[in-house]
Amino acid sequence: MEKDLGPTSIRLVWATLSGILQAAVEDRRLARNPCRASTVRPPAAAPGRVEVWPPERVLAVRAALPERYRVLIEIGAGLGLRQGEAFGLAREDIDFDQDVVRIRRQVKMVRTKLCFALPKGRKVRDVPLPPSVAKALWRHIDLFAPLPITMPWDAPSPPQTPVEAKHCRPRTYNLLVTGRERKATNRNYFNSYVWKPALAGGRRDCPAGGERSGRSPRVGALARARLPRPAALLRIRAVGGR
Repeated sequence: MEKDLGPTSIRLVWATLSGILQAAVEDRRLARNPCRASTVRPPAAAPGRVEVWPPERVLAVRAALPERYRVLIEIGAGLGLRQGEAFGLAREDIDFDQDVVRIRRQVKMVRTKLCFALPKGRKVRDVPLPPSVAKALWRHIDLFAPLPITMPWDAPSPPQTPVEAKHCRPRTYNLLVTGRERKATNRNYFNSYVWKPALAGGRRDCPAGGERSGRSPRVGALARARLPRPAALLRIRAVGGR
């Protein structure tokens, strides 16, 4: 296969096959997913070119977002969180006294259902909290009080064993960013109806010369590709704040 396809295409095929096999495991048609065996791995991803957004583009996209989602720009640009991690960020994860944010979970989608899970690669970590991002977070909390959201852990499907029941028991966190229906943010809805229109609006409203390339990052770049974080972006002007 490597002679005909590049690493990215092979990884896409691998992910699709793994998803099919995992569905069979969840339906108890297979005992295990061979794509998740420790001895078999897809090829490493080819290093990609990161396009740094100028501050004008970042602010233009932020302005095009609905108010309740604007803090995701500061979270993405200032903290470097992936999309699921940003959706899973809770008030109790932020230590304003120590200027640190503890990344402990993500909001994960399994098929069409949401659940909490460890961050991608199980990378639980602490990240520094820049003053400008702290101000943006305080302002967001003032406008949109964190909501207690309860969801299963790691898998939304009903547990099959007592061990699974204990591991996947529902947990509650006070999420910073939620949808208008007072639920965890659904990435499919967000990418299609919030993020993509904001990218289009950001291109339209960005001042001449503020765009370095005619291409936009893929939908969901707020997390999976992450917003770039040069020093200037760590000092994004926070509207309002304490």
